[in-house]
Amino acid sequence: MPTTGTDPTGLPLRCYARHPTTDETIMLVRGQLGFWPAGTTLAPEKLNADLADQPTAAQAQAMLTGSMFGWHVPGADPSRMPATRYTVPSPKTGPANPPTAQPGEDAVDPLLQ
Repeated sequence: MPTTGTDPTGLPLRCYARHPTTDETIMLVRGQLGFWPAGTTLAPEKLNADLADQPTAAQAQAMLTGSMFGWHVPGADPSRMPATRYTVPSPKTGPANPPTAQPGEDAVDPLLQ
C-alpha cells in the first residue's frame, strides 16, 4: 500500500481534522470508517501542512464526511464540495455560519438548498 499520493477520487492517504463534537484533533485514513485520536494538541491545519501530500480544505472535509457516513456518499467526493459550506458547530465556539432568516421567514439550511 502506498504511503503517499491521492487515489482516483483525489483524496490523500490520510489527513487531520477536528472531531465534530469534541473538537479534538483526529486522524482520518482514506477508505476507513471512523477516526483515530491524533494524540496531540496541535491544530489539524498545522499537521496537514506537514504532510507530504497536503490536503486541501475540500479534501479534508470530504475525508471527514467519508469517515462518518461512508465513502460512497456524494460528500466524500472533494469535487462535489460547495465553495461555501455549512460547518459543524464546535462545542467551544458554537455555529460558525448558522442558517439565517428574516422576520416572518423560515430558516433555510444551505445544505438543503
